[in-house]
Amino acid sequence: MPSLKGTLLHLFGRPAKAEVVDLRSAGDAFVLLTLQGPASLRFEPGDKVDVLLPGKEVRSYTPFGWDEEGRFHLLVHRHGGPTPTMRWMRTIRVGDVVPFVGPRASLRMIAGPVVMVGDETGLGVAAAFHGSPEHSTTVILEVGQGVRVDEALSLLGLHDAQVFRRGSTDPRPMLQAIQKAQPASFGLTGGQAFVDRVRKGLKDFGSELPKTRVYWAKGKSGLA
Repeated sequence: MPSLKGTLLHLFGRPAKAEVVDLRSAGDAFVLLTLQGPASLRFEPGDKVDVLLPGKEVRSYTPFGWDEEGRFHLLVHRHGGPTPTMRWMRTIRVGDVVPFVGPRASLRMIAGPVVMVGDETGLGVAAAFHGSPEHSTTVILEVGQGVRVDEALSLLGLHDAQVFRRGSTDPRPMLQAIQKAQPASFGLTGGQAFVDRVRKGLKDFGSELPKTRVYWAKGKSGLA
């Protein structure tokens, strides 16, 4: 059943359109899309677009690598199961037209050093800040035990990202890496459970709490 957000955006969103000019797998878990949108597009790091999927569904993504001709990238996480995203990924081809609404502000950070902490769904926003001339970016990720991110990190230029595995019996090394990377503007993105756990850990450590954006939660859709 389509989400309310998806239904409303399909009916009233007045979407722009972008053409898929390239797509490539970035390991088993990700697809990197290159889209050609209107030349009038203007993005800021951390902005989001709402992509209108078939079946009146919608998913939000962080665009990055944009240029003055309207070309930009989206990184799609293939997380398995019969989801709208997976159905889209099975059928998408170069030359397809992708309707989207936005960009809109989502996670804005002041110029200067930035620490971006996220799960698998935070790679796109990390790439957006990494590619910004106004920010120097440290990337810290926690990903599932079976999720391969090396190829995606290489394609995105995130060679210095620190990667921790979810389910580790000791959460302190990641929290200590976050603390070590400060002082800087600090963004935390990803699933609700991940965001809550990291915020609690930082609070227990007496650290400053970050700006946060919850991109997904188990059993819910359309949060980002």
